[in-house]
Amino acid sequence: MMNLKKMLIAVMVIFLAAPVVYARSENSSADNLSAQAASWKQKRKEKMQKIFSQLNLTEEQKNKLKENKTKHREQRKGGFEQIKSYKEALKQELLKPDLDMKRIQEIQGQSKAAQAQMADDRLDSILEVRTILTPEQFSKFMTLMEHHRKERASSENEQRSDDTEAEK
Repeated sequence: MMNLKKMLIAVMVIFLAAPVVYARSENSSADNLSAQAASWKQKRKEKMQKIFSQLNLTEEQKNKLKENKTKHREQRKGGFEQIKSYKEALKQELLKPDLDMKRIQEIQGQSKAAQAQMADDRLDSILEVRTILTPEQFSKFMTLMEHHRKERASSENEQRSDDTEAEK
């Protein structure tokens, strides 16, 4: 009987301690992600400055590009938030005991429309950049951006493989 009590107390301690340990690892993970985000943001800023310097931009072009970026960043942010809300609404509909297929299809249609709008906004942003830059600058810009995308994809693949190896 005494051993049973000790075992029961030990199990309770483990179950009560587990959330505390998990919460601590979650906080340190959040701090690490915040530091990674700041580092990533700084690297992105440096790469864009490097690209801008390679394009030999005028101050007027720099200002117009900055305005374009700010304007379209806000649009993207709104679009991502909208799509996120549609995903959450779809999730809630799918969790209901009785499926409302009409509502599910409506939400899916709204999500697709928001994604299409984001694609249109992205194209509009690129077209605006094209009007700001000279044809030579734009051609070089597209080449540099393609190179930048390939580097980023390669870096992300390396990170994924590192994460996979760490999980093993």
